[in-house]
Amino acid sequence: MSKPGLAPRKFFERAVAAFERGDLDTAAQLCQATLKADPAYFDATHLLAVAMSHRGAHAALPFFDRAAGLRPRNADVFNNRGSALTELGRYEEALADYDKALALAANHAEALNNRGCALMRMKRYEDALVAHGKALVLDPNNAEIVNNLGRALTKLERIEDAAHCFADALQLRPNYFDALINRGVALNCLQGFEEALSCFTRALELDPSCTMALTHRSRTLEGLERYDEAVADCDRAIAHLPPNYVLLMRRGSCLKKLGRYQEAAVDLERALVLTSAPDETAASDAAGPSLDELPDRLHQRAIALMQLERTAEAIVCLRHALELREDNPEAAWNMSCLSLLHGDFIAGWNYYEARRIQKGTLWTRLDGPEWRGEPLAGKKLLLYGEQAFGDAFQYVRFVRFAAEMGAEVILGMWAPLVALFGDMEEKPAIVRHGDPTPAYDFHLPLMSVPWALKLQPKDFATKRPYLRADPRRVETWERGLPRSTFRVGLAWQGSKSDPERWIRLSELAPLGRIPGVTLIALQKKDGLDQLAGIPADMHVVTLGPDFDAGPDAFMDTAAVMMSLDLVISIDTGVAHLAGALGRPLWIMLKRVPEWRWLLDRADSPWYPTARLFRQRTTGDWGPVVEDVAGELARLVATRVETGAPGLQPPPA
Repeated sequence: MSKPGLAPRKFFERAVAAFERGDLDTAAQLCQATLKADPAYFDATHLLAVAMSHRGAHAALPFFDRAAGLRPRNADVFNNRGSALTELGRYEEALADYDKALALAANHAEALNNRGCALMRMKRYEDALVAHGKALVLDPNNAEIVNNLGRALTKLERIEDAAHCFADALQLRPNYFDALINRGVALNCLQGFEEALSCFTRALELDPSCTMALTHRSRTLEGLERYDEAVADCDRAIAHLPPNYVLLMRRGSCLKKLGRYQEAAVDLERALVLTSAPDETAASDAAGPSLDELPDRLHQRAIALMQLERTAEAIVCLRHALELREDNPEAAWNMSCLSLLHGDFIAGWNYYEARRIQKGTLWTRLDGPEWRGEPLAGKKLLLYGEQAFGDAFQYVRFVRFAAEMGAEVILGMWAPLVALFGDMEEKPAIVRHGDPTPAYDFHLPLMSVPWALKLQPKDFATKRPYLRADPRRVETWERGLPRSTFRVGLAWQGSKSDPERWIRLSELAPLGRIPGVTLIALQKKDGLDQLAGIPADMHVVTLGPDFDAGPDAFMDTAAVMMSLDLVISIDTGVAHLAGALGRPLWIMLKRVPEWRWLLDRADSPWYPTARLFRQRTTGDWGPVVEDVAGELARLVATRVETGAPGLQPPPA
């Protein structure tokens, strides 16, 4: 708040001195003594109002009113009264006071800044941005104004700009606690976890007991895959907070990634209780979430149920959430995954489109009409990839669908996959992401084709391979691979973000003990460090530094697969590539897998050569490996006895 000017009277001088040293109660008492002698003393009235503000806006407001009556043309009074009204939630009145202050003093930077803060509370973020921007022009070295500008940019989802603002605020005031927290949160959103960690760690040095900093740092540590430390921060925050859904969910998720499944289940169950609907936990409707809050609460509940592998219950929650609020892309995305997992493809594809508007999703905005399943004869259709390479392997099959409908297909793809996809039978024209796009009649992401065509599994199941390996590379690798009765390619580690889809290489040792089997690593980089920890009697052939070393991804992997008798993989891009090439493929899946593998079946409509081996208990790969080893031993024995491949079709 603005500080009133000084006056010569002794009581008032002493009041000002007390105010300056932070003794607000004494300052208020001395102001009251001054006003007892001179009730019309403006400076004492104004200072009394400011001093009383520490007792709350209700206590201060009458004195601001009196000061405004004494000096109706004093800008500081209206600015300070606006702050009191803002604190009371009387935002329209506060804006009127800030406007009066600015009418009296157009260059009143503090009034502009405070006006922006009131607008933020009213969720008028664009207007707040304007107000804070004008204040900054008037007072460019004010760290608080810069921080507030960043807050407005955050609300407008201009996260990178916001992060720069918070950095500027910290340049002006290095130990500015709020700016440290705000910059850390922005960097978390941008996945700048290392820098975010520095922000939260510095904030905790300034205030070691700050639960907000601990909560946000736990998110940072989770992003850095430092799960033990994330759990420790959650523990420290939980110890000082009421039951907290966010912390319990994060702690449970990190515990799952650490393989501590029983502890994770306890946290997730506790989080589930916090998301209960009003009639489940509340004595009355007033005690539960409001109707506006209920969709988010139902979505949170669904996420907890998904983590607990109670997917059917999660679908019920999500359906209710989407009935209450259709515009909920995060809930719709989760609904798509669960609907598809349970085999409801038409509903699943519809919800799957929500991925395109999810906050933070990178998306290419293209001109011209999107394809909605119209006839394509004589038309140019641009189909383009998104998300991970494994998704591209899975969905590039739809180039064939479009070509069979008479389209001239243009395929937009990441540069590393251009060589692999360039040899497709349909010979699509390929444009690298980021290069100029040729003319087209329609466009659509590859992953939206089944939605546009309303496809069911019987429609998209492919009877023949749709990717091909380079014959020259196949010949080269065939000469370089070891001679063996039965060559098995292994992929045991995929995305770092989902360690539940990893298996320790040493756990696969039973496969290498089967006579006649040679294990060949299909890992390019990640996971090769595990070779140092395998048993002495387990031998895994690696393919050397030249394996897929060039700019073209997976070309060597595809060629090697053509010389293998079988590929055994966890759920990763290697599995999708083997399926697209039509190679014999066994996939080891976690208890509740990605939606594309469905539930309770050993085959896949996506890849007719695939056989699925599923965990029976979360995190326990032992029985899966036993099943795989048993089937592999029988398969190799058949090969030895008959000389035939011996690969049996998966049971329906």
